[in-house]
Amino acid sequence: MTVGSTHPPTKGWTEGLGRRNVPMIQVTMLQGRTVEQKHDLIRRLTDATQEALGGDRGRIRVALYEVSADEWGIGGEPVSKVRPNNA
Repeated sequence: MTVGSTHPPTKGWTEGLGRRNVPMIQVTMLQGRTVEQKHDLIRRLTDATQEALGGDRGRIRVALYEVSADEWGIGGEPVSKVRPNNA
């Protein structure tokens, strides 16, 4: 997880920072997870971010980006060729 601040929060990440400081978590993953798995991941990432940074969980953003095995490369080859049984 990447956090945009170099200073650890002391009383919650929103205090004194105004509305501009909103944690944004972006996850890129291969396609194939169920809707339930994706919803669980969003919830768990939000929980972990709130626990680590404090603040209002309603301001934490999570975005999931799915790519196909033909759009993800490992060692210069698409996953669909490198791992054909897992694609």
